[in-house]
Amino acid sequence: MDWGGTHLRALLIAADGRVIARRETACGAISLGAGEHPAVLEGLLGDWRAQGLPVLVCGMAGARNGWRELAYRDCPAGADELRAGLVEVEAGIRLVPGVKRDSASAGVEVMRGEETQVLGAIALDPAHAEALVICPGTHSKWVRASAGRIADFRTCITGELFAALAARWSKTEAAAEPAWPAFDRGLAVGLRDPLSSALFSVRSGYATRRLDEGEIRDYLSGVLIGAEIAACRESVDLRPGDGAPTLIVGAPELARRYARALAAVGAAAPIALDADACVAGGLSRILAAGGQA
Repeated sequence: MDWGGTHLRALLIAADGRVIARRETACGAISLGAGEHPAVLEGLLGDWRAQGLPVLVCGMAGARNGWRELAYRDCPAGADELRAGLVEVEAGIRLVPGVKRDSASAGVEVMRGEETQVLGAIALDPAHAEALVICPGTHSKWVRASAGRIADFRTCITGELFAALAARWSKTEAAAEPAWPAFDRGLAVGLRDPLSSALFSVRSGYATRRLDEGEIRDYLSGVLIGAEIAACRESVDLRPGDGAPTLIVGAPELARRYARALAAVGAAAPIALDADACVAGGLSRILAAGGQA
């Protein structure tokens, strides 16, 4: 299961890594007080747990304000390192540690939950052992996989910025189909200009009637994704090597935006992967690491 900051997503996983059933509740791991996590989990998964199945929990449940704080595992990290860092918090329930990259030149990067998605994504195909894995979301991760392990990664708070600014600047709800011309215009600005200047183009565009109210969200999305790509795509530490695939693990609507943005900068077409399938594959790999269960 993936217990993030806002939602708990539980997956019933077959021995071969397939997802048999899904359950979800809007109860974030960091929204609960001390001692409240077991009851929430039991309420959602009581019948599954009655079968004696092992429970692995990745995500913010292991954060300092989650169920119990777990130490990060250092990069490079794979299934063996994460398996070694598992902590049992209740009988049969173990938390998965996150991953940390710390260097004097590039600073500190951390992830909790995405490491499991990445391990599942690169396990789907032997050709994915060397790959660039993009996990768009609240805190988007760009991860270089090497030899089937997490070798390096970078974070952009794209989703968090979008949620805050869209709520402040737009009075309309997201449309069923994006306003792609507005997205493309924002993307060009985000790729070209410093982020603080690029963001003001949303306000100036609306003030001068070059941007309609209904286009603000998609234009802003383009600006932020463009800035993210500009910040990450040329990083030497994130380049997995010539011919290595780019994988996108996330919601389909976000994957479409990132695929369009990457095409605009001449990148090879990425492979979009189902997030739940990747989480299931990653948890299965961690559980099986070292030949143990």
